Amino acid sequence: MIKRNDGRPTYLLADIAYHKNKADRKFDNIYDMWGPDHHGYIARMKAAMQALEILINHDFKVLIVQQVNLIEDKKPIVMSKRLGKFQTMKDLTEKIPVDVCRYFFNTRSQSSHLDFDLELALTESNQNPVYYIQYAHARIHSIFRETTINYNDNLILNEIPEQWFFTAKRNDLLFYLLKFPEELYEISKNLEVHRLSSYLYQTASLFTAFYHEKENHILEKLKNNPNEGIFLLSICKFTADTIAYGLNLLGVSAPQKM
Repeated sequence: MIKRNDGRPTYLLADIAYHKNKADRKFDNIYDMWGPDHHGYIARMKAAMQALEILINHDFKVLIVQQVNLIEDKKPIVMSKRLGKFQTMKDLTEKIPVDVCRYFFNTRSQSSHLDFDLELALTESNQNPVYYIQYAHARIHSIFRETTINYNDNLILNEIPEQWFFTAKRNDLLFYLLKFPEELYEISKNLEVHRLSSYLYQTASLFTAFYHEKENHILEKLKNNPNEGIFLLSICKFTADTIAYGLNLLGVSAPQKM
């Protein structure tokens, strides 16, 4: 029903008009994000768009998103629109850094409930996954500052013996970094942005393990075996570039110092 008995339009009519306007403005794809209580309206909206011939040249998808629970002192904050008790995004970003908000909201798929832990979000340590990832990026830039090599210089290798690849931590990190283009393709294809947050955290974890391995002490390698040291620096740069690119896609900063 798009009109009430008294002649007033329902909100479905306004939604139909909105989608018609989108089509008229030549958008190729139309993606809606609806709450779980609106699931029954998907078929109605599709029927209306078919009647208006909008679906012929447009890709239309409805993403059903679940609610977000704000957790404080290990307990959920009670919210109710009916009682006027609710937190807006503006309220949240006044308390929590925007980088943290953006990352946390992209740690779950839209079909899963999100428990937003305010205490963890305000923690400025490696316990906070945002800072853990950012710190890995900043650490790499710190490594370059400790050398005489500029981060933006081309790292030229004379040779790369096969055995350099065959330490577990190097192998694990490089294999995972090489998966990044494939991961981005799957994320964009399936609209699963939360996978990028997970990928970046795992990349930071693998880099941390790589960094602490005895065989990968970069300054020592640069002194005793410069070519292998450059090889390790190139892995570091590959890691930092990947993290920076991924964070940028999430709208999160990639600081060079922390």
